Amino acid sequence: MEIEAPRSGSAKLSMAPLIDIVFLLLVFFLLTSALASSDTFDLDLPKSEAGRDPDAEAIVLQISKDGQIALGPRIIPVEEIGAALIAEAGGEHEARQAALLVKADGAAYTQHVMEIVDAARAIGLRKLTIATSPQ
Repeated sequence: MEIEAPRSGSAKLSMAPLIDIVFLLLVFFLLTSALASSDTFDLDLPKSEAGRDPDAEAIVLQISKDGQIALGPRIIPVEEIGAALIAEAGGEHEARQAALLVKADGAAYTQHVMEIVDAARAIGLRKLTIATSPQ
């Protein structure tokens, strides 16, 4: 039985699989970072010491400092808040059981926040939280 001597020379290492993996990781992180920032507006939330974590299943409504209202990525007029909340919850009965998280800019008028509160109460929604940032 003959034992082969080790071959001299260098082993060739292909860079293509490594480049593929790096590219896939880059695409993954770009997509997940884009999905993580779900705010439609750049909001400066009001400060509060009495904050708590919001319900993870809550419907999120945002109010910009100039009074625009967004439900998810779309901007909705004040008159359509109730219908939009019912549609987002999946029906009138589900809307009554749903939780609403209002993310209002600290410079937004209180009247805009109250319009959302009134629309939520009009459809029977009772779980409402106003988002704040810690002091």
